[in-house]
Amino acid sequence: MKRYTPQQLTRGCMAIAFFAFIFFALIKNTTQNANAVDQKNGQAIAVTAVTAHLGSVQRRMTFSGPVVGRDEVPVYSELAQGRIDKILVEAGQHVKAGTVLATIDASSLRIQKTQQQATQQKASLAIKQQENALEEAQVQYSQAQAERQRAEVVAETGLISREVRDQRITAEQLAKARLQAMKNSLSMAQADFNLASAQLAESDLRLNQAEIRSPVSGSVIERKARTGMSLAQNSEPLFNVLRDDDIEVELEVSADDASRLKLGMSVSIELIANASSTKASNNDTAQSANIYKGKISRAATQINRQNQIAKVRVRFDQTPNLILGQFVRVVVNATSRSGIYLPDTAVRFEGSSAYVFIAKESLAKRQTVKVGQHLGNKLEILDGVSAGMVVIDTAASFLRDGEPVKVSTRSSN
Repeated sequence: MKRYTPQQLTRGCMAIAFFAFIFFALIKNTTQNANAVDQKNGQAIAVTAVTAHLGSVQRRMTFSGPVVGRDEVPVYSELAQGRIDKILVEAGQHVKAGTVLATIDASSLRIQKTQQQATQQKASLAIKQQENALEEAQVQYSQAQAERQRAEVVAETGLISREVRDQRITAEQLAKARLQAMKNSLSMAQADFNLASAQLAESDLRLNQAEIRSPVSGSVIERKARTGMSLAQNSEPLFNVLRDDDIEVELEVSADDASRLKLGMSVSIELIANASSTKASNNDTAQSANIYKGKISRAATQINRQNQIAKVRVRFDQTPNLILGQFVRVVVNATSRSGIYLPDTAVRFEGSSAYVFIAKESLAKRQTVKVGQHLGNKLEILDGVSAGMVVIDTAASFLRDGEPVKVSTRSSN
């Protein structure tokens, strides 16, 4: 095997380095020549641009939320004790005010009422007896009073003694005392009768309360009552009734949107058939929906401090046949102000600043702008662009300041 000296190896490496330098120099020169040729030929990037002009864009806000009852009335039993023995309605059934929803076992109440009826009858008889005794005492007092008056007249003539006159006076006083005692006894008998009547009325009331009735007309949306349930061990409502079947939509909106949603604003309500699919919210072909009209019935009154969310209620103009909990989409067309609105594809962002490329003398010029609201696919331009400027829309993300462009314009609407 042939061996090379160090001097020969050094000369070989220098030769290789020289040829490599020549090779890369030729490549660089070729690239520069090609760029020079392109620039000389004036090749420009084809872009689409819009002419900025004053206009207005209607703000279209879209929300989603569940159907809820406007006034859900809880129904409790007015009796603290007892057991439910019958359930007469089921959830989903429409009832009128006063309809019996369930009954409570009232056997002990009926026995108590029978006893109180007997007590009332006994008090009634006692009143009659005391009335007879009072009438008799009244007669006796009248007689004693007359005899005392005659005794006083005769005593002046001396035909009867003073002792007989005193006896007649004493007899009158005793008759008067007995009369007063009979009046008191009659009052007590009447009080006993009134007490028995009040107790009987209470029994009637408790028997009536043994029938659990709906306080309003509407649909039974929930039944928690069960046959055999003890009232003493239950604190929850037995039924929930939706007053007049009146339903609303409850929305949770951001603090920014809450300030724009005013009481009475008209809305469109769209029933989402498949609300469990989040992908369907942006795919019209994946939804089958019915459209209803409504108004904001309750604007935001407070905003949650933790998540900055407010609750808003929307009421239907005509109550549809919907099920509580169904999700709907609510669209609100809010008023907008006049200004310059550009397609959001024309505006680029770099950190906290925004810019656009305007076409001027077939060159792309970078222009810093100040943006406002984002309405649909439009951005409000507050500063940096004036009416009549040609703003590059497509290919704006690939441009550099000063690059030649070939512009084709389109409408900004």
